[in-house]
Amino acid sequence: MVRFTKIALLYILLPCAHVTAAIIAYEYRVRFPRTIAGRRVHRVTLWSQDDSFQRERAYYAYIDADGKEAKHGPFQNFDHGHLVQQADYRDGKLNGTITYWNLFGERTQEVYYVNGAPHGWAHFMSGKLFEMRQDVLQAGRSVAAKSFANGQYSHSFNCGELINAAIVPASGQITPIPDASKRACADAPGGNASKKEPPK
Repeated sequence: MVRFTKIALLYILLPCAHVTAAIIAYEYRVRFPRTIAGRRVHRVTLWSQDDSFQRERAYYAYIDADGKEAKHGPFQNFDHGHLVQQADYRDGKLNGTITYWNLFGERTQEVYYVNGAPHGWAHFMSGKLFEMRQDVLQAGRSVAAKSFANGQYSHSFNCGELINAAIVPASGQITPIPDASKRACADAPGGNASKKEPPK
C-alpha cells in the first residue's frame, strides 16, 4: 500500500501539479485565446522593463483583413503595478466607458464612447462623482444630455426632440414618460418646436 502511494504520488500527482502550474503561469503571462463579442482574440501584454512581473499594458486584439492589429475587448494601463486606466474596444474603436484611477485606487475621471465617438465625461473627487455630462442616445443619435452638478442629476432635451423621459434627481435613473407629446423648446419665445421635425 505504501509502495502504491509513492508510485501514485510520483507518477500521477506530481506531473499533474507541474501541468497545472504551467497552465496558470501561461494564463498569467500570455493568456489563452478566447472569444469576445463574437471575435476570436489573443491577449497582448507589454511588460515593464524594470520588473518583468509588472504589466504596463494589457489588451485583446485580432488581425483584421488589412493585416493590422485591431483592439477588441478589455484594455488596461498600469503604473508601477497599479491599474490606472481601463477601457473597452470593439473592432478597433473605443466603445463604452474609459475609467481613470490615481495611484491610491480612487476613480478620477470617466469618458464615455459609443462606436469610437465620445459622448460624455465625468469628474470625480475623492472617488465620488463631482460633475458629469453624458449624451442620451435614442436610435443611435443624441437627443438629450444627462448632467450631474451640485449633488443632483438633471436631464435636458435638445430643441425639437420629443420629451419622452424624466430623470430622478437623486439617483439619475431615467424613466420613460408614457404618451409623451411635448417637444423641447416648444415654449421658447418665437419658437414652435412642436411643428419641427427632429434632426435626422
